Amino acid sequence: MPGTWGVDTPRGKLWAGFFGGTVVKLGTVQLLPASPWLAGGLTSLDGLPTEESHRLLLVMAGRAENPEMKWNANRDSVGNGWGTGPTYVEGIDAGVRVGTNFRECRVWALDETGATRRLVPSTVKDGVLRFQVSPFYRTLWY
Repeated sequence: MPGTWGVDTPRGKLWAGFFGGTVVKLGTVQLLPASPWLAGGLTSLDGLPTEESHRLLLVMAGRAENPEMKWNANRDSVGNGWGTGPTYVEGIDAGVRVGTNFRECRVWALDETGATRRLVPSTVKDGVLRFQVSPFYRTLWY
């Protein structure tokens, strides 16, 4: 799909681009984004393939910008006008499907330190973990 890219390895997946409304498939991972643009990745934290991993980290982010960022007229560069912090990042609304060998899984929304913030409702059926990421969780990390 034009304007997108992805990387699919046994222990990790990466994606970025203008996916709005299309299904993103990378191996046994599927994203169903409502957001027009997104970037993210899924990685195994224990070195096992994603389907066998006991711990996965999902990162999803939309547009990002600093306060007082200074774009040029074409809006394709900020030169050295990066602005100040904190950086504002758009949360993503997307359905997530991850192939798994487990019958039970838990998904947590994480805070900025990596600590669990809130349990995300999820189901596992026919070897697929299903859950929804959303700006509601106020995080980029699951």
